[in-house]
Amino acid sequence: KIKFFGVIAGLVSVGGIVAISLKALGAAQPGANLPTPHVEGGTAALGELLFSQYVLPFEVVSVLLLVAMVGVILLSKKDLK
Repeated sequence: KIKFFGVIAGLVSVGGIVAISLKALGAAQPGANLPTPHVEGGTAALGELLFSQYVLPFEVVSVLLLVAMVGVILLSKKDLK
């Protein structure tokens, strides 16, 4: 009897939370008043900057990620002893 009451109370509370969430999302109308995005540039400009002005930080991050990957692989290996 207690388990049945818990299941019913849980279903009612979850239903209430879902109803409140749906009502809030319906009233909010997300993205209704947003202006249209103005896209400028592209991947070519990003690549040019990345390989001309930001070469050193790019290389430092790449070495750091490589060291992290090797460390994860070494730490995850099981001992074969």
